Amino acid sequence: MKWKRMLIVLCVSAVMLMGCSSGNEDSQETEEQSEQSAEAQSEDQEQSEAADEVETDPEAEAATVMKEEQFDIGVRKYAIKIPETWTVLEDEDTNFSAETEDGSAAVVLGGMSKEDIESLEVFASVFKEEFLADETIAENTQVEEEITTNNYSGQVFIADFNVEGILATSKNLFLETSEDYVLLSLTAQKSFFTDYADIADEIINSFTVVQ
Repeated sequence: MKWKRMLIVLCVSAVMLMGCSSGNEDSQETEEQSEQSAEAQSEDQEQSEAADEVETDPEAEAATVMKEEQFDIGVRKYAIKIPETWTVLEDEDTNFSAETEDGSAAVVLGGMSKEDIESLEVFASVFKEEFLADETIAENTQVEEEITTNNYSGQVFIADFNVEGILATSKNLFLETSEDYVLLSLTAQKSFFTDYADIADEIINSFTVVQ
């Protein structure tokens, strides 16, 4: 069951990377503001609008271009779509993992054959027990409910992280395929699930077995 521990480590690591990324962005914004204040008053509004475009555009268009990646869970092959700009990680402890260049979002998948575990409920409960032991999970943010994707049904467990004021959300789907129980964990800065809700939905709904 080594992969479950690794999933939790990846979730926390993603949040830590978000903190570093956020700090770098704050520094860049401060430098930009200092440069703007030294220029003519009549140009301030135009420069501010240009800065806003630079800050909000980096992966907006590229993130909508999706690529399909295939991976194995036991003897079965599965596929999932992720943004073209995301990097697939070489990780022996998970069946599949990928993240953004700055680590602000990551998806991880791990699974087990139905022959090796009693039920989906047991599969989910073992992960949640370890997951909830993490001290960075924000209080009163846990949500559990049934879920149906385009291809599978199961349970979803959602919780927020708070690491030194940096907020992130981990959306964990426990899905039942014909032969396996699979955990799909999507962790990102909290705003990702509102600003890029369509991307999050496409990643989740694209997961399927390869026929």
